[in-house]
Amino acid sequence: CTRVTDAGLEHISKLSSITSLDLGGCRMITDAGLEHSSKLSSMTSLNLTRCNLITDAGLQHLSTLSNITFL
Repeated sequence: CTRVTDAGLEHISKLSSITSLDLGGCRMITDAGLEHSSKLSSMTSLNLTRCNLITDAGLQHLSTLSNITFL
């Protein structure tokens, strides 16, 4: 998953019915990418394992995702 970037997440964010997203090992994703992901209101599961560029500020974008049961 080394080639998925914030721009890719912007495109994925348009798929509103996504409920699960595995970004584990996507080392190019930053806080800006998580801002795009915050539009996926149906999402219940999000894997961010080894996404080393994400900070607390990026996680704040996910606070609107009330259906998340796995992070």
